[in-house]
Amino acid sequence: MIHFDKMVKTAIKLADMILRGKRIERTDIEGDLFSDEDRDYVIEHLSDPVKIEAQHKIAKELCKTRDKDWKKIEAAIRPPDKKVRYLYSWARIAAVFAGFIAIGYFFFRDHLSGEPPADAVAGEQHITLRLPDGSITVLEETADGAIKDRSGGIIGVRRGRSINYRKTEKAVNTTVPEYHEIQIPFGKTFELILSDGTTVNLNAGSSLKYPIHFTGEGNRQVFLEGEAYFDVEKNPEQPFVVETDGINIQVLGTRFVVNSYKEESRIHTVLLEGSVALFEKGKDYNPEKAPRMVPGQKATWDKTQKDISFEDVDTGVYTGWIEGKLIFNHVVFGEILRRLERYYDIAIINKNKNLDKEIFTAGFEGESVENILNYFGRNYPFEYTVRGDSIVISP
Repeated sequence: MIHFDKMVKTAIKLADMILRGKRIERTDIEGDLFSDEDRDYVIEHLSDPVKIEAQHKIAKELCKTRDKDWKKIEAAIRPPDKKVRYLYSWARIAAVFAGFIAIGYFFFRDHLSGEPPADAVAGEQHITLRLPDGSITVLEETADGAIKDRSGGIIGVRRGRSINYRKTEKAVNTTVPEYHEIQIPFGKTFELILSDGTTVNLNAGSSLKYPIHFTGEGNRQVFLEGEAYFDVEKNPEQPFVVETDGINIQVLGTRFVVNSYKEESRIHTVLLEGSVALFEKGKDYNPEKAPRMVPGQKATWDKTQKDISFEDVDTGVYTGWIEGKLIFNHVVFGEILRRLERYYDIAIINKNKNLDKEIFTAGFEGESVENILNYFGRNYPFEYTVRGDSIVISP
């Protein structure tokens, strides 16, 4: 029997992610109701552009009539082969159906006119900025403009995929920081110049929470999910701290890359210049005990084992994405697929589980995702099918 309350909570969570332009990962579908196959099915159907368009049509109708008619929803997303439909897990069917209804609910709640918001066009992903009051602004990449605080004062300038926050005396006088949080969808990157002069390049599928102005006391602290390159402005009086889901990185002024995606089991830090110290999230920094890195090193934090290891690396392998390059150095295929998903904003479902464990070294620039998969296929033969904005690799 399906626990419908859990199903609805999961569906509302997935609907909210879709409307915010965030890609759904396996780890977002929680609970013991779903097998790996069920999760793949739900992701595929909630990411299918054709079905997304059907969601929006249904959502508009629900907004106008409040008629939550299961038959209308089922007709819009029913698989073409009715025989196959009966073989699907009832749990995953309910998740997809409930997901569509939850999306309708979100449209009805936030857009009483019944029209979907301009930033919820099917298949479109947007860079968004969450303001201190919790409101969310869509950053149009083709538009420039001013970033303002609550009182209307200009605190930064936006140009395309970049925001430059202005240095002001307010940074010294402020005692309680106010935060912006930027979300970068798959297929896009973004540059921030923080109020202290620190430059941050954010990779696809990443988010950063940071003070509009750094206070004159304590650390300059930011919160990262995903991958980012930091070029930190030196300030011996205020160390710069990057907090991730596992470890914190403390620096005075240096250049480094942090990779901390929630779906990965490890957090990587690669140091290009200067020196950084690492310490576990939730613990106080102890300069005598915190391990330090030297340039050319990669530190890897295992989230499960809660231990750290170091190795010497070619740092260029880990900064290529800033220039639009994809570089894989002794990387398992499962991780390669996740990076391709983020880079190309495409869902890849791999049904060839043996392929996941194969290790590859390769580099690409300006190639289509199909050309990249064909390259790997010459080394380890496999077949795949392109379905709109998704790719399915055959067993």
